[in-house]
Amino acid sequence: MTFDAWLMLIIAVVAASGGWAANKFGRLARVESRLIHVETVNRRMWLHMRAQVDHAYRSGYMPLPIPADLFGEEEDK
Repeated sequence: MTFDAWLMLIIAVVAASGGWAANKFGRLARVESRLIHVETVNRRMWLHMRAQVDHAYRSGYMPLPIPADLFGEEEDK
């Protein structure tokens, strides 16, 4: 093989591996973003349930109203 053929082969391999890496790490960034969102919702739900338990012990059986932003639908993703 000539030098030009080897050079084109190396460039093709580098380009393909760059595309693969961008796809893989882009997916990882989306998974991390989703994990942060799920952890935030989990924390909100835990705080709401903790408030429900405290309220039930103090005042009886009437539950507190569910907050409108408990699940974070109003947030920008």
